[in-house]
Amino acid sequence: MDSVFITAGFAALAIVYGVYRRYSHISLADVPGPESASFTMGNLKELYQGQAADADFKWQAQYGNIVRFKGSFGEDQLMISDPAALQYIFAKSAYRFPKPPDRRVLSHFINGKGIVWAEGDDHKRHRRIMLPGFGGPESKAFLSLFKTAPSLNKWTETINNSKEGSVVFNIPVWLSRATLDAIGEAAFDVRFSSIDDNESALARSYRNIIRRAKTHVSWRMRDTGKLATSVAKQLVKDKAEMILRGKGSRDVFSLLGGSSQSQYGYDAKAKLTEEELFAQMRTIIFAGHETTSNTVSWALLELARHPEIQSRLREEIWETESGCARTRGCQLHNR
Repeated sequence: MDSVFITAGFAALAIVYGVYRRYSHISLADVPGPESASFTMGNLKELYQGQAADADFKWQAQYGNIVRFKGSFGEDQLMISDPAALQYIFAKSAYRFPKPPDRRVLSHFINGKGIVWAEGDDHKRHRRIMLPGFGGPESKAFLSLFKTAPSLNKWTETINNSKEGSVVFNIPVWLSRATLDAIGEAAFDVRFSSIDDNESALARSYRNIIRRAKTHVSWRMRDTGKLATSVAKQLVKDKAEMILRGKGSRDVFSLLGGSSQSQYGYDAKAKLTEEELFAQMRTIIFAGHETTSNTVSWALLELARHPEIQSRLREEIWETESGCARTRGCQLHNR
């Protein structure tokens, strides 16, 4: 009997909390958006089970750059694509828009207490420490690492070896491998060799992390986080051995480590703890290479859908290369 009363009490508490949240928050009823498909799922099925971005573009075309749609159990959510609003939310007044608690929990499981997880003054400290590794001069120095030549060489080799003379490539997978290699070199001066057949054990370990993060539910994320930390620790060990052999370089990890110790002296509040350092490394690899490969994949898809724009882009590249060749002002690449 007691269990019945306890269950009923929790149910009543949940209802009261739901009513409180609905009437204590700013109403979004006047914001246009699609009709809810169901109370339990709202518009989430159309948003997440359709083709990528189909619902997003359809709603944007119908309702504009700010769309209200329903989440689970009638919760109002906003889809914002207005450039000025996004600049205000993510740049100008970012600290007025804290991350959702559930998103922070998931981020903690995957990447630890790094900059993606941090909020408020703690986030500002992380930004100050990481900034020297991502400034303009540092980014330009890493530009040569982010190239597609290894992938193109592999594609050409595969096509030449095929009997049909044509091959279907999984572009996102190949770009993920290419960007992982680039992030490894730029961030940690480590050769993952994901594009080659002799992929390193470290690269395989991290690719396993990514697969587990994408396919397992959140209660398995803690194990994924432990594996990611072990990879980060191995990177620290490898980097330390390279420095001892006099083979260190100006990669992001070296700049990050230097800024967290030398620039801010010995103030513990202005440095990264060991846990935070590992979390930043996990964040740079996981978030850095996947977001880059996804962006390039989307760009290639849009170029394939619009061959006229693809032709214009190709002509602009050729014209730029020709100008570089005449003035010798930049490096000429193969077409």
